[in-house]
Amino acid sequence: MCRHLAYVGSPVALAELLYDAPHGLVDQAARPRCQTSGTANPDGYGIAWYEAGQPGPRRHRSTTPMWADDELGRLAREIRSPAVLGAARLATPGLPVEVSGNAPFVADRFAFSLNGAVDGWSDGIGPELRGRVSPGRASAIATPGRRRSTPWPRSSPRSRPGARDG
Repeated sequence: MCRHLAYVGSPVALAELLYDAPHGLVDQAARPRCQTSGTANPDGYGIAWYEAGQPGPRRHRSTTPMWADDELGRLAREIRSPAVLGAARLATPGLPVEVSGNAPFVADRFAFSLNGAVDGWSDGIGPELRGRVSPGRASAIATPGRRRSTPWPRSSPRSRPGARDG
């Protein structure tokens, strides 16, 4: 399973949450405690944060393990935010390891994360769920053996991909 971090409070450097905190997210990804599958979370990560005056979250994702990504260390020292969402990934067996599968996901002003797999996805529920979202979003939802894996919230006339990646 993936490891997650959520923070809301006074602006804080990402480094304080990811690296400096006792058993922070980077340490959890490399050396998880009480994890029932896998021995680490090496399949990439994602961090979303909010900046004052911006309409939605900024986001950085990578397929590099958190503990091995120099870019994350640089960003973590430079960015301060009052709201942060992060995830370190242990990919679902059968799904590709690619950045589109790494939480957090963003849509408009929202950032969200998830943990786990959908039981019965390959046994019929997948096409039913794909039928409930727009065709563009449906084509991005993962199926074991396919090359894309981005879950999206149910479409509505007002929802649209609008995230700014940072």
